[in-house]
Amino acid sequence: PIPPLQGGRRVKVQTFSFTSGGWSAEPDGALDSERTLVVLFGASNLIDRPAPVQRIIDAFPRSQVMGCSSSGEIHGTRILDDSLAVAVAKFDRVALRLAAARISATGDSFAAGKEIARQLTAKELRAALVLSDGLQVNGSELVRGMNALLPETVTVTGGLAGDGDRFARTWVIAERR
Repeated sequence: PIPPLQGGRRVKVQTFSFTSGGWSAEPDGALDSERTLVVLFGASNLIDRPAPVQRIIDAFPRSQVMGCSSSGEIHGTRILDDSLAVAVAKFDRVALRLAAARISATGDSFAAGKEIARQLTAKELRAALVLSDGLQVNGSELVRGMNALLPETVTVTGGLAGDGDRFARTWVIAERR
């Protein structure tokens, strides 16, 4: 059964992963909708071989898709490397909105946080999930910029994209790219 959220709302969830052995389950897009959030975490080298990421984007054309590179992926009870882990959540009444800001230098982090907060500001906003580049962004300043404009009632959570112990390159998906 699907667990109820606060207020009796429900969410349907799917998870799957892609490794050198293929997909753990075929990403069929069965939960695709305007109220679906698709979050993926993957190896930094998916920049060079993006087919698994593109497969997710194509399978969920109406959904909000976001994700980033990681320093290890978690799927179920397994911790993976050089893979793609995907979580899909279809909400029955939750409105989703994606916001993004480009950052050219670390010093832009606070302003980028404020820009993201401006894009998200709405009376019904309760939470923001933030995924950001792990090399050029000052995460503390990004969150400080968001919190400067968002009400205290909004929960901000997330993380910075990883690249193992290399610190060479990371990727973030926003606006389906």
